[in-house]
Amino acid sequence: MELFDKSFSDVSTLNRKNIEWLNDTRNNFIHFNTDGFSFHRDSALLCCRETVEAIKLTPSKAGGIFFYNEKQKNAFEISCKRAEELLVSIG
Repeated sequence: MELFDKSFSDVSTLNRKNIEWLNDTRNNFIHFNTDGFSFHRDSALLCCRETVEAIKLTPSKAGGIFFYNEKQKNAFEISCKRAEELLVSIG
């Protein structure tokens, strides 16, 4: 979250709490030691959509991220579009 804060501190369109929730949920899921794990579906979709929006902004916000060639940039854009389509198809 520190990297997010540094890169997106001036972006008011993103809700940091949604991205933090997704990050915390991912960490809890990876490290859970119980017999069950659950989360609210609509919350997960909302937070995933928010995260995809942040990912799409990343090349312009994080000074060290760049593409070596047009093919890499196109692959990034296609992946982002596919992620958005999947989230729409789920809910």
